[in-house]
This record gives sequence, C-alpha cells and structure tokens, in this order.
Amino acid sequence: MKSFQEKMAALQKKLEGRMPADYIQIMHKATADLRASGIQEGVLKVGDKFPAFTLKNQDGSPIQSVEIFKKGPVLFTFYRGIWCPYCNMDLGYLQQNKEKLAELGVQLFAISPELPDFLQKTKQQQKLDFDLLHDFKSELGQELGLRFSLPTELKALYADKFKIDLDKHQGHSDWTLPMPARFLVDQDGVIQYVETNPDYTTRPALDAVYALDSLKK
Repeated sequence: MKSFQEKMAALQKKLEGRMPADYIQIMHKATADLRASGIQEGVLKVGDKFPAFTLKNQDGSPIQSVEIFKKGPVLFTFYRGIWCPYCNMDLGYLQQNKEKLAELGVQLFAISPELPDFLQKTKQQQKLDFDLLHDFKSELGQELGLRFSLPTELKALYADKFKIDLDKHQGHSDWTLPMPARFLVDQDGVIQYVETNPDYTTRPALDAVYALDSLKK
C-alpha cells in the first residue's frame, strides 16, 4: 500500500503531466520564491501561544478557541480551498486518521480562507465529520505567519487558465493564501508541534504527531 506521501507525489505527477511546461515553470518558480522569502522563519513555533480566535464553521456557526481548548488538545490544519486537489487529498487523509486522533484525545479542525458555503461543499464532497473554519482574509493565518500574496504570474495562471476565482471563493479581492500548515495545540493554548511547507504539493503525514510524548498514555 502506498504511503500518504507517495500518494501525494503520484497526484502531482498526474496533474503536472497534463500541463504545458510553461504552467509548471510558473508554479514551481512561485513555490521556490516563497521558500526563498523566508516565510517559514516568521511562523509561530513550539512553545508559542496560539492566537485566540472566533471563526465561523461550514454552517456559519461561531467557533471559539477558548471553548475548543477546554475539551482537550487540538490539531489545526490550514489549507487553501476546494479548488486545490492536494488540499482535498490531505483532508481525506485527516478524515482517515480522525478516529486515531480521537483515541488520543485530540480534536481536529481544518481552516481555510474560503467562505462557509464552499466549506460546506468540501465537507460533503470529502465526507468529513470534523469542522472546517472560515478564516476571512487569512487573518488568523497572518497572526501565525502563514499568509502570503500570490505573485502576478501565478495569479494570472490561476484566474485565466485554471479559472480559479479566488474573489468568489474568499469574498474579497486580496488574492492571498495561507501556506499549508499543521499545529498541535494543548489545552493551555500552547503550540506543541508545528509543520509548514511553502510547497503546497507536499503535506506532512501524522507520524510526528503520534510520536509526541505529550500524547502518549
């Protein structure tokens, strides 16, 4: 059986195999430039406090971090949107691991700048039984050090060639996204684990989370 990383790599090979070389060049350059920007250096680290928040879920109901943490540790995953096949595969992977996380007392939430209607659609399509939260303009993502603006060439590629309308999906015209990330936060709101990657085609498996001493019983 293929590992999660192998499945992600196979998806990338399949998708990029259908694209013109100049499309791939634009996307790879944007990823390389984002990495070179040093964005990861500004991400909150283990031991930092996770910012308090109130975000709406896929049903439009407000979810408060202070209430979440009362119930136990939380794994937060930041993703780009329903239009991103890598995000959808990652959400499916999280769903497959939800029961194991629950056995360890870990709650699961995924956060995106997409509007609740799109979150609801994602939840239905991916058959998810955990909440998706709407982070307007990636404001929480900005506090965590994840938000970035799409470069002009990539914006044009998404809008003109891939017909991805971020204005419609996000409810504003900033054309910003969060760098994909995972944070494990304890009941005191302190980050115990964080993993990010400027390359959106790569998502971390949960092995490092499962290996944390704080989750071992």
